[in-house]
Amino acid sequence: MKKPSSTLFVLAALCGAATAEPLLTSWHTEATGRYARIYETLEAEVAGSGAASITWERGRGIQTQPTYVGVHEISVTDTDVYIRSSGLGGHIMGPWFLNAAKTAPFPDFPANQALIYRLPRDPGAVPTSKTLSGLGRIGLFVDGVSMFDSRDAFSYDTSTARNDSPNTPAGVVGDGVWNRDAYVNEGVTFDAGNAHAARFNYHYHANPPALRHALGDSVDYDSATNTYTENFNGGHSPILGWVCDGYPVYGPYGFSNATDPDSPVVRMASGFRMRTITQRRTLPPHAARDQGFTQGLGGADFALPTDSYGPDITAGAGSEYELGHYLEDYEYLGDFGLLRGVDFDLDEHNGRFCVTPEFPGGTYAYFVSIEADGKPRFPYNIGRTYYGTPTGNTVTTIPAGARVLFEGGPEKSLPAGDLTIDTDGDEVTLSWSAVQGGIYLVRSSDDLSNWGAPLPDTDMDGDRLNSTDPLGENDRRFYRADLVDIAPFDDAGFVVDTKVGPGGNNVLLLIVDDWGIDSSPIDNPNAPSNPIMPTLESLAAGGLRFTNAYAQPFCSPTRATLLTGRYAFRHGIGTPAGAQLPSAEFTLPDAFAAAGSPYALASFGKWHLGGGINGPADLGGWPRFSGTLGNVSDYWDWDKTTDGVTTAVTGSYATSVQVDDAVAFITDEGDTPWFCWLAFNAPHSPFHDPDPALLPSGPTGINNRALYEKALEAMDTEIARLLLSVDLSRTNVILIGDNGTPRQTVQAPFGGGNAKGVIYEGGVRVPLVAIGPDVHARGTNDDLVHCADIYSTVLALAGIDARDIVPAGTELDSRNLFPALSGGGSISGPVVVEAFGNTIAAPGRAIRDGDYKLVILDDPNSESDTPVFEFYNVAIDINEQDNLLVDALSAAQEDAYQTLLDYNHALGGNFGNAGAGGGDTGIISIAPDSGAAGSAVTMTVVLNPDVGTRVPPLLNMAGNPISPDVTLDGVGATFVTRPDPNTIEADFILPATPGTYTIQIVFPGPNTPTFTSVNAFEVTP
Repeated sequence: MKKPSSTLFVLAALCGAATAEPLLTSWHTEATGRYARIYETLEAEVAGSGAASITWERGRGIQTQPTYVGVHEISVTDTDVYIRSSGLGGHIMGPWFLNAAKTAPFPDFPANQALIYRLPRDPGAVPTSKTLSGLGRIGLFVDGVSMFDSRDAFSYDTSTARNDSPNTPAGVVGDGVWNRDAYVNEGVTFDAGNAHAARFNYHYHANPPALRHALGDSVDYDSATNTYTENFNGGHSPILGWVCDGYPVYGPYGFSNATDPDSPVVRMASGFRMRTITQRRTLPPHAARDQGFTQGLGGADFALPTDSYGPDITAGAGSEYELGHYLEDYEYLGDFGLLRGVDFDLDEHNGRFCVTPEFPGGTYAYFVSIEADGKPRFPYNIGRTYYGTPTGNTVTTIPAGARVLFEGGPEKSLPAGDLTIDTDGDEVTLSWSAVQGGIYLVRSSDDLSNWGAPLPDTDMDGDRLNSTDPLGENDRRFYRADLVDIAPFDDAGFVVDTKVGPGGNNVLLLIVDDWGIDSSPIDNPNAPSNPIMPTLESLAAGGLRFTNAYAQPFCSPTRATLLTGRYAFRHGIGTPAGAQLPSAEFTLPDAFAAAGSPYALASFGKWHLGGGINGPADLGGWPRFSGTLGNVSDYWDWDKTTDGVTTAVTGSYATSVQVDDAVAFITDEGDTPWFCWLAFNAPHSPFHDPDPALLPSGPTGINNRALYEKALEAMDTEIARLLLSVDLSRTNVILIGDNGTPRQTVQAPFGGGNAKGVIYEGGVRVPLVAIGPDVHARGTNDDLVHCADIYSTVLALAGIDARDIVPAGTELDSRNLFPALSGGGSISGPVVVEAFGNTIAAPGRAIRDGDYKLVILDDPNSESDTPVFEFYNVAIDINEQDNLLVDALSAAQEDAYQTLLDYNHALGGNFGNAGAGGGDTGIISIAPDSGAAGSAVTMTVVLNPDVGTRVPPLLNMAGNPISPDVTLDGVGATFVTRPDPNTIEADFILPATPGTYTIQIVFPGPNTPTFTSVNAFEVTP
């Protein structure tokens, strides 16, 4: 990775930060350009800094390449400050243990978080109603490390008499009344800097002594023992961080008189004390206020209902429910007649309005609370509620108009103030703080015009650049250092210009068959079961993952859409059955040829778009193809077609052979730019054991799910082998699934038929990852993107504008994703998925825009089919169980719904044309509408066919009839027949009591509402 730069040592480190605004100038950037380091073990800590690791792996904390510490970019707009950070401390982090004896290692290491945090420059008006602090990041310390509140995410669940977290299986969560204290319960897992990792997110809950030492805040450090000791130096504490409400957090020392900067500096006294209770049946007043209970007057505690009782106090420090186990074991002194400014210093938010060195006119500020020896004291950093409005948050992008004040990490300038010069005899030795891993050329000049050859005696010692120059007769000499190369590093989150240039890089497109987000460890990390896919995780960690990527619900429609950049209704392939790509379609290879591109083209793996053995060439335009014309019946015994010639393959695993062919092509092309499409058959059925040598998790499978995962694991291993043949410095890699996970193997959050083959999320939400020299964005992107967009994106990466190439009159649905890949823009507009054809049991179209999705169940090729409309908020209902049309829509929902209807109408394709009107939901016609008490009645019920309901088809995906349960006022009827989708006949035994009754129809399976009669049934005497 190269980043040419010419840097004179006289340049300043924080160019552009001429303002004294503390939010802009308080960031600790001195360590920028240094690799993050950890002590992995107790033995390494004892051995000292030379034993610290710059790469590591444990749990979710994986650093296969070194990365840089903390803050590496500061940007500003008129309203906000944006901080880019790896989230890793500048001190040596770790080690971490689960027990005081330090024998049980903590399950996770930290890792590069590639975060962008936004903070408001103006906190705004102070709200009267305060907001509770949330879980996760609530602010950022000035070293770029995350700030968490005083909880550890667990709270007591009275119903189960145990502490539970929000992630507890089976839906069991804590009540949120008795919240565990992080320092008390997790302090044993903190490192010397008082921090640990939640999964891979390194963060502080309490006093951060390592940061304070780096800032000169009354903390000494003993490197031999890796310990920090409180040692008050008499000075006011510096700003340690910023909370998301825009207010600073100071260290523990402030002016004794909040408004007098000449008053003595003292340690700030917390406003909280431990309660004197033996049972947890009341809340202190401050906690009652915070949690929305009606507080007692004065110092009266709030008596909880029995279903909110906590566990009784257990005796002894470290006992299971010791006093201090929960935040609610503390009470605020101001509720008991004591006075802030007299008896204590800090309010219930752990702050006060005061003057400080950075704010001589005064500001509200939080203070870290400690005991005299530096031990954290409740409530640690901030109280349970924010003083201001928490408008800051983690974001994925920085606005295009933001002004960059500081760039560090691999873009660090050599700071003039850090230069040291040692003259000894006849030579001079210079030393700068530089970019660790950098390769520099240091030159000298007598006149700033003529620069000599690079000094031969130049080396890097960590992040110190050292160079020695013999002294000559001229005692005046100038030096410059040029950064010419940087060792490979984990650049997720860093914005570094390493682009070779449009059209200069290879493109590798990997397509995975039958792979939805539920079965992707990067998209569904907390799934019931996941394949082990380290290659995939590495690609995602170093590149950009799209969280809202869509394909078609079947493989052939997706392939056709990728190849043409057009939705299924345009190219006509809505099902794999009999799929044949029309010869008139202008494919990706056609576009390369029309542009006169020098790129070599090849396709390997699954074709499945018809045309016989010459289909890939005749219909797809591929000059070179090797793979399968469709699915394989056996991964170890299959037919391989290479450029029109088919041969039988026996005893060779299909996935491995496909990679072999791709490797051979890439190797043969050498320096010629190329575009390679590799479409794996895996993990599509049949579910066969792969080669055990390819598996990280074991040699054999025992059921469909296990075999499915092993096919993915084997493929991941083979992708790693493929990438070894690729020059990743000049190759862009795109990996995408072609449709959802099959029903036999689908898992949460999908299920109940919401899988491959349907237009619901489980059938069309797929993983999509991009990485490469033209992919400057890192982390995740939440834009709605579609497999059709790959068409324009591949061409753009090859230096071709699709709009200039496609034939006149061609309706292109593909959008170029390069703005998102480059980090310079976003992708807007809806995405469309479709399923249709003779073999499709539930044809239709779905359109998503923003959080909302319109589902139209309709056969576009049938004039007699009655369309059914559904409407979901998939942002909160990913498995589409709550059809919003069942009830009245809100104004915002109605606007989104009408917008999607209008878009569908404008798009064309004959989906839903017969269902443009509205109507009541439920059952709208009952015959007869009355009957004698106790009599038997055969009744016909007609369901509403208009917009607002979904009436399931007559047959399910397996071809079996869909029969509903019918009840009258809760009493079951006998289902007789269903002559058409909207009509149901059933036999009833009417109740013996005359009156008005309600009929309900309930269909089996997911995504089906309950139909309730809107005209009641009358039982007569």
